[in-house]
This record gives sequence, C-alpha cells and structure tokens, in this order.
Amino acid sequence: MEGSEKNTALILDHLARAGYAVEHRRVDCAADFSVMLRDRPWDATVCGDNLVDFPPRDALAMLATTPLDIPFIVVADDLSAQTVAELMRAGARDYIPRTSLDRLGASLQREVAEARRRVELGRAEDERVRLSTELHRSERRYKMLFDSFTDVVLVIKLDGRIINANETACQQLGLTRDEILHKRLWDLDMSGLPASIFATRIDSICKSGCTTYELSYVRPDRSSRVFDTSMRIIEYSGISAIIAVARDITQSKRVADELRSLTADLEKRVALRTAEIERSNRALAEAKTEADRANRAKSLFLASMSHEIRTPLNAILGFSQLLLRDPGLSGEQRDQLLTINRSGEHLLALINDVLEMSKIEAGRAQPHLTVFDFAALVNDIATMFKLRAESKHLSLALELCDALPSAVVSDENKIRQILINLLGNAVKFTERGHITWRISIRETPEGKRLLTTVEDTGPGIESADFERLFDKFFQTASGIRAGGTGLGLAISREYARLLGGDITADSTPGQGSRFHVDLPLHEGDPSVLQARPSRRHIIGIKSQAPPLRILVADDQPESRALLVRILTSVGFSTCEAVDGMQAVQAFEVFRPAAILMDLRMPRMNGFETTRKIRQSERGRNTPIIAVTASTFEEERRLALAEGMNDFVGEPFHDLEILEKLGTQLHIDYLYDENPPTPTPAPVSTTKWTANALAQVPGQLLEQLRSATVAAEYDKTLELLSSLAVTSPAAAEELRRLLRAFDYQGIMDRLGS
Repeated sequence: MEGSEKNTALILDHLARAGYAVEHRRVDCAADFSVMLRDRPWDATVCGDNLVDFPPRDALAMLATTPLDIPFIVVADDLSAQTVAELMRAGARDYIPRTSLDRLGASLQREVAEARRRVELGRAEDERVRLSTELHRSERRYKMLFDSFTDVVLVIKLDGRIINANETACQQLGLTRDEILHKRLWDLDMSGLPASIFATRIDSICKSGCTTYELSYVRPDRSSRVFDTSMRIIEYSGISAIIAVARDITQSKRVADELRSLTADLEKRVALRTAEIERSNRALAEAKTEADRANRAKSLFLASMSHEIRTPLNAILGFSQLLLRDPGLSGEQRDQLLTINRSGEHLLALINDVLEMSKIEAGRAQPHLTVFDFAALVNDIATMFKLRAESKHLSLALELCDALPSAVVSDENKIRQILINLLGNAVKFTERGHITWRISIRETPEGKRLLTTVEDTGPGIESADFERLFDKFFQTASGIRAGGTGLGLAISREYARLLGGDITADSTPGQGSRFHVDLPLHEGDPSVLQARPSRRHIIGIKSQAPPLRILVADDQPESRALLVRILTSVGFSTCEAVDGMQAVQAFEVFRPAAILMDLRMPRMNGFETTRKIRQSERGRNTPIIAVTASTFEEERRLALAEGMNDFVGEPFHDLEILEKLGTQLHIDYLYDENPPTPTPAPVSTTKWTANALAQVPGQLLEQLRSATVAAEYDKTLELLSSLAVTSPAAAEELRRLLRAFDYQGIMDRLGS
C-alpha cells in the first residue's frame, strides 16, 4: 500500500536482491484494499505512511473485520515509538524504517511463517474439537446400539473375565450388570466343561479370529437356556478382547429335537414307502418294456401287414384299371369291374384308417398345406353323397355362404376325409328324413374361421355314449350293427385339431345329431390353384423311336406283371428283376432310361440297390422311382434321401405311374380323347318302405345283418332265399344290392 510508484519499486527491488519472487498488487485507497481482500488470501501486506486518505491505522481496522490472518508490516520514514506501539496494538506485525529496507525480506519470511503456523494450530484445534465431539457421539451411539441388541452381547478379556454386557444379557441371564461383570465366561456355562477347555477356545480365537459353540445356561429361577454363541477377536479400549454374541435358541433347539424325532420316524416310513415304490417302479418298468415291445411289434406288424395287403390289392386295383381301358367291354362287365375297383378302394380306405391312427398315436401325422378349390371339393363330395342319399330316399341339402373363397390354403386330403366321414355317417345312420350340410364363415379377433355343420334326422346318440364318441375303436350300438372300424370320428377329430380346429357334436336321441367342424380359414391366391391331374386314358408316347426302356425291380410277380402290363400298353420296353442284385446286373446290360424300384426285396433291398447303381456316372443320371406297398412317411423321406427321384405308394393308379415317368423323362403322351363312359350303376325302381320287412322274423333279420357285416356273400345269398318266402320284393331288392357288392346299401335297408 504505497502512494508512489517510486516507493513501490524500491521495496520490490530490495526483495528481489534478497532473493524473493514476489507476486504483488499496489493499492492506494480503501476501496481497492477491500477488493483485494475479497479477491484472494494474500500472504502479507506492506503498508507505507504516505497515503493521506488511507493511513495504516484504517487499513488495520479493515483487516480486523475479516477472518484473514495476513501479516501487516508498516514501512515508513520515521515514526515515533508511541505511533509504532499504537500500530502494533492495532494489529501490525512489524515496523521497518525506509532506511532499513534490507530487513524487510527477513521480516516478511518470519511473519508469513508465523501466520501459517497460527493457521495450522487453529485447524488442529478445530479438528481436535470436532473429533472429541464425534467421539462423544460415537460412544453414545455405541452404548445405545450395544444395549439395543436383541441378542446377548458380552465383551470378554483374553483371560476370560467379562468386562461389558448389554441390557439383553441382563434380561436373558437374569443377572444385574455388576453380577455379570464379576464372572468369567466359563462361570456361565453349565455343561460341566473344565475351564481349560474355555482357555483353549480363547487361544483358538486368538489364532483363527473367530469361533462358534453352544452355551448351556441355568438362570437363577432354575430355567434352562441354550445360546448359540459366536465369538470374535476385537480391539476394545486399546486392548485385545473378545466379543461374544449369544442368541437364545432354546425354543428352536426344542423344536429341532422334536423334528429329529419326527424325521427319524418319517425316514422309517419313507424307507418302507420307497421300497414299495421301487417295487412298483420295477413293475412299471417291466410293463413299459413290455408295452414298448408290443408297440414295436405293432409297428412291425402294421408295416408288414400293410405291405402284404397292399401288394395283392395293388394287383386287384391295377389290373381292374387296365381292364376298364378295354373298349370291347360290355356294360355289365364294366359295371362288375367298377364294383371290384370300388370294393378294393373301400378295403384300401379301411387299411389307411388303421395306418393313419397308428401315425396319429405315434405323433407322426403332419399337415400338408396346398392351395385348392374348396368350393369344387364341396361340390364333389355333395355329388358323391347325393346319389347315396337318394338311394335311401333321403334328401341332402347343401347350404353355402356367399363369402366362401374359391382358393383355400390347408390340407385338402384331411379336410376331404373329415367331410366324407361326417357325411358318410349321416347317410349310414339316417333311415328317413333329411340331411343338411351347412358351410359358413365366422370372423374372430384371431382371423376367419370355417364352420361346417352336418345335421341329420337319424336315431341320435345316447348320452351314455357321448363321452366316448370320439374314442378310437368305439362304436355305438347302431354303429356296431352298421359295421366299420370305429376309427372315422377319432381320425376326423385328430385331423381337425392338427389343422388348428376341432369337432364337436350334439344330439337328441330319436331326433338326430349335429356335428360341427371349426377350422381356421386361410385364403389363397386363386391364380396358383393346383391343376387337377387329368384322368384321360394314356394310349401311347409321342415321337419315340426306339421305345424307352424301363427296368422293373420287384420280388412280387403280381406287382411286376402289373407294372410291365401298364408300361408296355403305352409303348415302353421293359426288363424285370426279382431282387436287388439282379437289378444291378440288369442295369448294366439293359441300360434303362428309368427304374421302378421296390424297397423291400430279398438279398439286396431297394436302398442298397440304389446306392450301388448311383456309383456309376450313368447311374447317377438315371431316374429311380420307388414303388412300394409301404406308405410310412419315414420310408418316403428315406427313399428320397438315398437318392431316389420320386416315390409311389401301392396301390397306385396306372396314370400316376405313367405321369411320374413322364415328368422324370420329359416325355409327352398320347391320350384317348373319347374314353368309354362307365354305365351308371342301376338304381332300383322298387320303392322301399319302412314296413318292407315288417313280416320278417327277427332272428332271420339278425342273421342277415351278421352275414352282411362279415361280407359273407354265399351266406347272405342263402339267407335271402329264405327271406323271399315271406317278402319276395324285399329279397329281390337286397339281391340286387348284393350282386353289386353294396353291403352298405344292404345294411341301410336292414336298419337297426
């Protein structure tokens, strides 16, 4: 604080020559000094006496109003001793005459160091006061916490003497604090252990840091207590000590003892029960093994029987189809062949029902989604059953909603089977009245649903039969009389559920039944409707010279003969092989354009034969089509995986074989544009009335039903001769149906 630049420079020069680096600000009035004091804590203030309006005494007064401890040194020409004394009392730390400025550096260093020491001492005192206050608070908190523990807490010296205890200890031990503090740890234990054991425990705690044990104690009122005690080494009031936390577990100990007793008893019971369960499990395991063995045997049986039945059935259907292509057949011969063909198809449907239920039970049934014309499917089925309904003098009404889409995405075959089963049952069991088939669409939050209801005026279903209506092989009394496998409804419902829907039914006995099908409706693109295969007769191959050679490998003579007949009838050249080894040899010699390969053959099956043939360059490029009586999907996938190009299941239609060969060999066929039209089956002109069999003895009717269900032709014909005695017209009508092998029509006439 100087009034002139000259004096300021003189002071800084002396400090620089003394070796001090100085950061400084010069002020010459009270306002500037006030700003400087607020700006930062300066190490020192050097004040001259030549400021007229701001003498040193005023500056000291301003400095005293702040908490700052800044050394204040006065530099002046000559001050009286009294003035110096007054300035020192006002707060100045030193007086340096201007003639002795060499002393200024040492004075500044001394006073700044002293000021810093005073600041540190002040801080230390503040910290001591703070820590002392905090210690008192901590001690109060510690005591409060110590006494608030719900467990017994004891502080024990390493010699075992108790030096502190909380209020809970006094309450649970039944002693005052003074009584507790005069005891050693082992004085509280009533287990009878010697003091040396406790001394060993204390040594163990000192080494490991902690331990736990149970303390048995008897209160002054003679009640016993058990404490779960945890002990840990701590620092307490400057010495090593042990803190023991003891929780009263008397009640839980008592409960534990009771539980141990109960557990022991329970373990005995469990052991007995386990032995029983193990015996039961062994029995179940044996039963499961036996069931698995039976299932495997069933699968093998079904596979074998399917193959054995389909092989001759393939010959029956195949040769009947070939004979139907003969233009020289008479109408009666054509009708008889159609009857043979229909009977074979019916037998095939029964076999397929059994196999399909086997697939459903094994979880192997899968939907095969395609885009198809749903309206055309409905019309085909309606046309099929309209004739059957009219033959029983029933009316069949079809009610279609206007919003029915033309193209639907779903499994056409499974929907067809569902509808055929329901309508077939309705026609089968209805003797008089009508059948109504309704198809509508319902909007739901999840999308459109296709609703189909088949309603009849048949005998209805008894309430006792309703729970098992959809069970496999279950038949009502009328169903047993009508014949069948008892699988139709079971398969239909499984199909519906497989497609994301369901089938339900309701019925009024004596009035009729209603079956409701609810399926998800997914509309398809009409432009991609699958083209239905042409059923025109193939009569030859366009532009072939020489004839294409086909190798037929099959161990069954009938199957080979059928395939050879089909192939040669349109102009193919054929070679036959009875097993796989012969097929490999014939392939090398005959050099066929394609191979029809049976999968099951002696010496070498179709899979191994295919692998052998595929080893050569020519074999890799030759189409191989699997032809087998097995229809299991696993064999179809395996055949394609083994390198076969396509798969045909027996029985097959002759057109199916020819079309698959045409696809593989890229050939075009010649078709008969005017195939012979089958003569419609004769329809009886005899009006069948409900009382047509009123005069027939009940025993004769029952014999007729049994013979018809068993398809015993001769037996049924013999019984009809007996029927002609009392009812000649009825007997003639039934003979007409028998000659057409229409056993279902006979059962419809005989009724229940």
